[in-house]
Amino acid sequence: STWGFQKKINLNRIKFDMKLSFLFSYCLLSPLFISLFFFQEVQSIPTNLFNIRNQNNTSIPPSETFQQRVEGFGYPFEEHFVQTDDGYILRLFRIPAKNPNAPVVIFQHGILASAWCWVDNNQTKAPGFVLAKLGYDVWFTNTRGNTYSRNHTTLSPSSKAFWDYTFADMAEYDTVANVNYVTSHTNVKNVTFVGWSQGTTQMFIGGLRSKRGNTLSQSINLFVAVSPVSYLYNAKSELIRLLADGDIGQLVYDAYPYAFLEGSEAEHSLEKFLCTVTLGKVCTIGVGIVCGFSSLDDPAVIEDFTAHFPAGTSSKDMVHYEQFIQKDRFGEFDYGSSGNQQHYNQSTAPAYDLSTFELPAVALFAASDDDLVAAQDLARLKAELPAKSIVFSKVYNGFSHMTWVVGNDQAAYWLDDLTSIIQRYNPV
Repeated sequence: STWGFQKKINLNRIKFDMKLSFLFSYCLLSPLFISLFFFQEVQSIPTNLFNIRNQNNTSIPPSETFQQRVEGFGYPFEEHFVQTDDGYILRLFRIPAKNPNAPVVIFQHGILASAWCWVDNNQTKAPGFVLAKLGYDVWFTNTRGNTYSRNHTTLSPSSKAFWDYTFADMAEYDTVANVNYVTSHTNVKNVTFVGWSQGTTQMFIGGLRSKRGNTLSQSINLFVAVSPVSYLYNAKSELIRLLADGDIGQLVYDAYPYAFLEGSEAEHSLEKFLCTVTLGKVCTIGVGIVCGFSSLDDPAVIEDFTAHFPAGTSSKDMVHYEQFIQKDRFGEFDYGSSGNQQHYNQSTAPAYDLSTFELPAVALFAASDDDLVAAQDLARLKAELPAKSIVFSKVYNGFSHMTWVVGNDQAAYWLDDLTSIIQRYNPV
């Protein structure tokens, strides 16, 4: 019987499935709620479902490897592994330059993504390929827990302890480990760091004096923050706000404090459910509903983007962002009064003091139609960062949160600004 089968399942999984059953019922009453979960989960639907990929003639199948993508455009490829101080094994990809003394650029992806986001577009519009063509030594990171960095020296990915992290841990451990490894391996004094979305959050935290600011300030000549995410209180996305107002992230975390969208059977079941009950409509609008629509986003490239997205993260990581939406703060993970006392020796979670950000040069690339990075939150970030560190700041009209990596020909001009500022601080 069904119940007899369920009794054999891990208790945490049972609780998680019960919560999902409740959410399914709620979804039937609220199409908007379905759309919210689509963005987070439907992206990795099997390609035969609705045959979306074939209809749009996109070029990247889920089976294609990063190496095949890079070498297919005639570039050399390398794979490297880095161990963090807390034991996570991270996988890095590299497009080495012909010049052994070439300047170095590190690309850091956003939440639920992977190194793939920097090469999903074609050669003239994918930031990774654009920098490689200019002669840079280009490195692509993969944060802990995603498809390519799901290993640890002592912890199993099936354990709760493995997934007990957020972007704050990535900032303190992953970012530093990656930068140290790349500078040591290439024998360069410093590198340019390009982060998108959560990739910027990691560096805003890692660059603080109380974190790893002193170390990183010596190793990074320029930090390029693309769609810089810090404060989220004024995020315009109705669905993101629904997530926070309903404590959905916390609900999932309480029931299943492990991986979030790492490709397990439960996630794939949810993916199929959402596409089915909306007759495929959610599959075409989910990304824009959360991040903001833009006519500059190329639908075919968005489909290519979904070939390797989502790549997974921890449930706790999602909750940490949820806390920034619920309260007007940018700070450590809030464990509640007693939990905070145990972790921080105080009843409240400490705020991040951006005035102590120590990296020497920051370039802010913002989007006018970014429903995650609101103008008010961006203004607060700029006001709190040391004024002398901001060397470039521009809002790109008509851009969404995704345009940087899925933009069409009309959006490609932003790459001129990107390469220009990098050339200024890290010339070829």
